[in-house]
Amino acid sequence: MEDLIILVQFFQSTKFKSGGLLNILLEPETQMRQLFNVLASGQIKSDEDALREIPSLNGSSSNLATVKSKLKDRLNDALLLVEFNDTETNSRQKAYLDCIKKWAAITVLLTRNYRELGLQRLEQLLRYTRRFEFTDMTIEILYMLRLQSGLIYGREQQYHEYDALLRQYQALRVKEDLAETLYANLMIDFVNSKSEKREIAEKAATYFQEIAPHLDTFTSFRIHLFGRLLQIAIYDNQNDHQKVVHLCEDAIDFFDKKAYKSFSALQVFYYSQLVGYLNLRQYGHCRAVAIQHRSFFAIGSYNWYKWEELHFLAEFNAGEYEAALAIWQLVTERVEFTDLPPAIGESWKIFEAYLLFLMRCGRLKERKDGKRFRIAKIWNEIHFSSRDKSGMNIPILIIQFLLALADKEYGQCIDREESLAKYRTRYLKLDNAARSHYFFKMLELIPKSDFNAAVVKANAAPLLECLRTTSQKTANQNFEVEVIPYEALWEIVLSILKQPAEIGTAHPARMVRQAL
Repeated sequence: MEDLIILVQFFQSTKFKSGGLLNILLEPETQMRQLFNVLASGQIKSDEDALREIPSLNGSSSNLATVKSKLKDRLNDALLLVEFNDTETNSRQKAYLDCIKKWAAITVLLTRNYRELGLQRLEQLLRYTRRFEFTDMTIEILYMLRLQSGLIYGREQQYHEYDALLRQYQALRVKEDLAETLYANLMIDFVNSKSEKREIAEKAATYFQEIAPHLDTFTSFRIHLFGRLLQIAIYDNQNDHQKVVHLCEDAIDFFDKKAYKSFSALQVFYYSQLVGYLNLRQYGHCRAVAIQHRSFFAIGSYNWYKWEELHFLAEFNAGEYEAALAIWQLVTERVEFTDLPPAIGESWKIFEAYLLFLMRCGRLKERKDGKRFRIAKIWNEIHFSSRDKSGMNIPILIIQFLLALADKEYGQCIDREESLAKYRTRYLKLDNAARSHYFFKMLELIPKSDFNAAVVKANAAPLLECLRTTSQKTANQNFEVEVIPYEALWEIVLSILKQPAEIGTAHPARMVRQAL
């Protein structure tokens, strides 16, 4: 039932229903139409629900199975009838779908021996595919035109023209496939291995050497997309973020000058540019890019959530907490939010915990809608990120300690001190997570200094200096780890520790531990 629900939802998201085609596709009052309607309304999720909502099925599972199968086949056949005229479909993607439809129609004409009409349509389609740089489809069309002009009609001049053009595009496809394969190999290594950034940068440089000459020779969409991504990967993994920003600007300029618009390529390079500015802590540029190019991302899409995640981090890092809260509310109130992959959805849960911390510290007002954050619910919904020991589990451990500190649950802080130290020595080495290493040591000093602001500040001063002189670039650490830059977060921490008027005897739990 799940795949059928997805199909129905897809048709509901298009103009298919309002265009009157639905009545032609699914006649009113039929069981297929009834099933479509109840699925579209969200009333049913299972076969049992369907049998209950559609009395004409007489409770028969076999009848339902037949109707489901027919409805699925009918909807699959109608996919080519769907029109994509909305602004969420960029011109190149829309052109690709149009080409597929036209290719299917031409194939029908040729197989039914309407050759002249079919060849005319093929020649028109060839101009279209060449303009939008659809190399694979162009090759298929040239195969067909060469065959028809040579073997069927004996048109020698046309045959040789198509043959020469076919060889040209075959050579181009080899270069395109190489660029895409090398980039895919790099990404697979990145995802599946624990390679250091230096190793990834070296591999990216080796791959790029194979593609670089083709960037000067060809203007192909695929060669430049994957070739430029390989080049960016070199400098991104060398932490040369200024170079990354410059390369993104060049790529954006290149694709902007194409005869068509391709939001897919522009999305990639705007995203990388925003990451570069975030790593450089140039928050003014981050905000400008995030707002100016937000329209490139379809609201509610996977890429939109990733874009807004960067926007949130930019505002949070800049200390614009109210703006960050507004972004968080915008994102988490979307209906698609609950269906996000864990790696995406859990990031927003972690952000929620940091927003709660700021509220408890008085740095952020409570939500105006009266809804309250529930910290127990937040931790219960985070599973994936906690396994990322050198990544997103770091901000989780930090905020758990800080929330206890903000609530003056000093016993919890003391209990967490030893676990922070163990985690630091096991996972946060100076060569791969120096900033987090120093910040953990600073947090560990808080219980040891009996939560006394003045003592903590003095004891942590050497570590704070190490933190300030260790940039994210030299720390070899991803920017997502510091939801709030550690230096700014430390200032907030000092403000909620015991001030002179609050200082008394040591916390009982600390006294017991010292006695042991």
